[in-house]
Amino acid sequence: MKNKINVLALDDDSRFIENLIFALSDEFQFFAANNIATAEKILQSETIDVIILDYDLGSESGHAFIDLLRTLFVDPPIIVVSGVITLEMSIGFLKRRVHGFLEKPISLPRLKEALKNAAQMKPNKVSTASFGFDIDFTVRRVTIEGSDANLTPTEFEILKIFLSRRGRTVTRQDLSEHLWGQNTVSRHTLDTHLLNLRKKIPPFAKKLVSVYGTGYCYEA
Repeated sequence: MKNKINVLALDDDSRFIENLIFALSDEFQFFAANNIATAEKILQSETIDVIILDYDLGSESGHAFIDLLRTLFVDPPIIVVSGVITLEMSIGFLKRRVHGFLEKPISLPRLKEALKNAAQMKPNKVSTASFGFDIDFTVRRVTIEGSDANLTPTEFEILKIFLSRRGRTVTRQDLSEHLWGQNTVSRHTLDTHLLNLRKKIPPFAKKLVSVYGTGYCYEA
C-alpha cells in the first residue's frame, strides 16, 4: 500500500479541517491543530510532509507560526489558506518562502494537486552547522565534519527534543513521556541514552547543561 502524505492542518475553523479530512483522507493523513501550541506538539512527534496554514488564527497569526518553525528545525512546504488574501499578508508570507496561496472557499481538486506538488518539494537537510553538526531529518542522520554520528532512533529523538526546546529546561519526565509514553522505564535507561548521545556528539554535549533537580537545558 502506498504511504499517505502527512499533512498538518493548522486552522481555528474546526469545521473546515473536518471537511478536509472527510474529502481527502483516502490519500492524505491529517493532523489537526487549531492553535500554534498544538501544532508545535505535532511537529515534535510526527514527520510532516506539508502544512496547510490559515493566516488568521484568532489571537495568533500565520506569520508567527512560520517564524516558530525555524526554531524547531523543521521546514515542510506551506500552503496558506485564507478567506481574504491581502497584499500585506502576501508580502509577509513571500518573505517567509511559502509554497503557495489558496483563497477560501477552496477547490478540493486544486488543493489536492497543491498538496502533492508541495510534498514532492519537501527539503531534506536542515543545517545546524553553527552548533558543530548537521542533521538530515528525512534519513535521521547526524554528521560532524562529514562523519556520521550513528545515532540510535532513541538518541535521535532525544536530540530533536533538545533542538526544538533549546534555551528552555527539558525535564526528565518530559523526555520519558515523549520517548515511552506512560510506560515505566528505569532512570538508568534514560541516563544511558543521554550518555551515549553526549559521547557521539561532543559539540552537543558541551552545550547541554544539567538543571539541578529538574532536567537539562541545551544552551545553543
